[in-house]
Amino acid sequence: MVVGITGRIGSGKTEVARIFETNGFTIVDVDRMGHKLLERDDIKKSIRDTFGNAPFIEGRINRKLLSEIISKNKDTIKTYNSIIHPPLVQELKNLINKQGKTSLVAVDCALIFEWGVEELFNYIILVKSDEDKCIQRAVKNGKSEKFVRRILSVQLTDEKRLEKVDFIIENNNGLSELQKKTMNIITSLLFSNK
Repeated sequence: MVVGITGRIGSGKTEVARIFETNGFTIVDVDRMGHKLLERDDIKKSIRDTFGNAPFIEGRINRKLLSEIISKNKDTIKTYNSIIHPPLVQELKNLINKQGKTSLVAVDCALIFEWGVEELFNYIILVKSDEDKCIQRAVKNGKSEKFVRRILSVQLTDEKRLEKVDFIIENNNGLSELQKKTMNIITSLLFSNK
């Protein structure tokens, strides 16, 4: 069973993925996969060709510098995404195909619908939060407010995702409620998988 966990930046989807992990699911963190891709020579070359040497320190891409550059406007975000997303989607597909049908896999991925990869998942969960809460959480995790607002501006709204998902978790009231809601979904998924 492959479960997609999606939501906007700061919605709490990574926390939901952690709860899945503590309940026996293998977690695929797409953000982390993206970070690893930045070490690939072909990706580094594309980023240098597009953005120059500014995001590099001693031949390595500095993610903080890179995020400052790409969050300048919607066009720079789209340009960066056109470099990183195709190989990321391919790697995600390969990883899911390798897991096999009997595995329990949960994929933490903000851009399931933007990438059009819904068919990879048996179930998709949307974690949604008020925009102010998303911004607060992402800033608390070290992102600048300007960066978070720019990312939110290019991500699909929750309203556009609603009709495409199997489960919705409203995450506006703290961790214990989030855990309870997530556990209810895990229980029903595991029960239906027997």
